[in-house]
Formats: sequence, structure tokens, C-alpha cells
Amino acid sequence: MTTEIVTQGGGEALYYIFNGVAMIINSSAYADLTAISLVFAAAWVGFKMSFNISNIREISLWFGGFLIFYQGLLVPKTTILISDKFDPSYHATVDNVPYGLAFFASYTSAIGNGLAELFDQAAALPGDLSYSKSGMLMGSKVMRDIQKMQIMDVNFAANMNNYIENCVFMSGAISYSELAESDNLWELVKSKKIANSTALGIDYINKEIDDAGNKTQYLSCKEALTKISDLWDEEIDNQTISLYNKTFSQNLNDYTAESFMENFINQTHNYLINSSKDSQDIIKQNLMINAFKNAEISGSQYSEVITAIETKNSFERSAAQATTWLPLARTAIEAMLYGIFPFIFLIFLLPMGVKIF
Repeated sequence: MTTEIVTQGGGEALYYIFNGVAMIINSSAYADLTAISLVFAAAWVGFKMSFNISNIREISLWFGGFLIFYQGLLVPKTTILISDKFDPSYHATVDNVPYGLAFFASYTSAIGNGLAELFDQAAALPGDLSYSKSGMLMGSKVMRDIQKMQIMDVNFAANMNNYIENCVFMSGAISYSELAESDNLWELVKSKKIANSTALGIDYINKEIDDAGNKTQYLSCKEALTKISDLWDEEIDNQTISLYNKTFSQNLNDYTAESFMENFINQTHNYLINSSKDSQDIIKQNLMINAFKNAEISGSQYSEVITAIETKNSFERSAAQATTWLPLARTAIEAMLYGIFPFIFLIFLLPMGVKIF
């Protein structure tokens, strides 16, 4: 007989707790403790009977309770199956768990899971964003991770940094208001006259060393912009796959993982921000925001933008702490309640055990 216990994020912790409980309950030391509790209880009721024979009803109630608790909660053993909603691939079994503990744990976990699904349904979250499937504020976590994205390709990052410094900041091509209000910074950069300028340029870093033994070459802003534009598709693909691997535990091939993550980002962005921007545009925009942040900024107007970004990030970090620790606190309390069963059961065997139960 197998009993299922459903948890949200606490699968591994509960596995070790139930293993520990099963080991304690089935040990000879616990059998001795049970016998000691029985002897103590019998001495207690015998002492009360010696003073008042009318306590026979109370004594009968204790003895009946003892038989029910011992034979119903402790003696029967079952196997429990632990399922973690946050990690669909996680399943663990624990044998020889007392049926009493498994029974109550199964029903209380089912109630908790049912409530989580009801709240998901009431909030009308898209399926992939629901708490019971993805975890605490999973959509918000993904969007926060996207906001922290940095260009992964080292050469691409260096070239973008040089371009922003020499072709944007040095020329003063983009004003403070444009930078603060634009929802597509890359298109904003491309729309400026400096994008076609041959007067300014950068030391562009190539992937390969040329015949002359040089890895860098001087390119005008116009030429550099063309080369940088060709790097976006590969960078965004790598970012999307990396984000999937960071967020979800299921192993998928790169094509499937990328498609899944693109759909997840689109749903999340549309639900949280009420915008139907494509996932590639969302990632590109955040990469550009951080590229501007990382570039050496001169001038007070750009410094104000960075100050605003840092202020927003500090609030996001506070929210991140809550979304991290709340599920852990819930798991700790759940594990504690299951873990005290061996100690509480000994009290059930005493004359006041029925009231304690």
C-alpha cells in the first residue's frame, strides 16, 4: 500500500524527515520507550484506582485509547510516495512509515495542495506561471533574472561597451529623456545619425586573429554597428537556453528548451506588464540596459539614469529575499510537524492521551 504526500518545494527535506521517523519508530530503543510509557501509564491509573474505584470508566477509556492508538497508528506500516510540485521530476519513496503519520500527512498535504491550486485558479495565472506548478512567484523570478542579464560573449560585450562609450556617449547622440523612456534601446541607437557616422569609431575585437596577427581592427561607428547587429541572434539564443537551465530542472534539448522558455517569457511579460513584446526583444532590451550601465558613463544626465536603476534593483533584492525564504520557512514548519510524531505518540499512550490527540 502506498500513500502519496504532496509538497511545494520541500521534497528532499521531507524525504529525510520521514526516513528519520521510520528509523526511530522501528528501532529497539523506541520499542523500549513505548514499553516504559505503558508501564508509567499503568502505574498512574493503578494509583488513581487505589483511591477511587469509580475511576474505572476513565481507566477503560485510557485502555481503549491505548489499543486504538497503538494498533491503529503505530503497528501498521505503509510506503509513502513524496511528490514535489515545484520539481515534477522529483519522486521519492520511504518504506515502513507508521500508517497513522502517513494518513494524516497525506490528507493535510492534499488539502494544502488543493488550496494552492484554488488560489492559482482564482488569480487566473497562465498555467506555466501558477504557484503549484512553478513555485513562489516564478514569473517574477524569471523577469528579475532577465533584468540582470549580461552579454555572455566576451568579445561581443567588449565591442558593445566600446560602441556605447565612443559612438553614443562621446557624441552625445542620445539624451537623458530618450534613454529613460525608450522601450527599445537598440533600435534607438540604430536610429541616430551616429549609426552612419564614419568620423568616430572603435577598436573592434574579432573572434579570430587575422593574417597580420591582429585580433582588433579600427572600424567606424557605421561599420561596427553592422558587425554588432549580426551577433544578436546567437547571443539571445544562448541567453534563452541558459535561463531555462537556471530556472527549470527538466533536461530538454536546446531547441525544445529554447521554445519552452520563449513561450514562458512571453506569457510572463504579457501577464505581469500587460505587454505583448516578443521574448527576443525583451531579452535584447535588458541586455542593452545593462550594457549602458556597464559602460563608462560621463556626464550627470547618464549618472541619474544609473542611480534610478540601482534604486529599483535594491527594491527587487528585498523582494527576492521574501520569495526565497517564505517557501523555506513553510518547508521547515511542515518538516517539524511530521518529525515530532515519535515524541507526541508516546504522550498518546498516557492517560491524558485522548485529550492530547
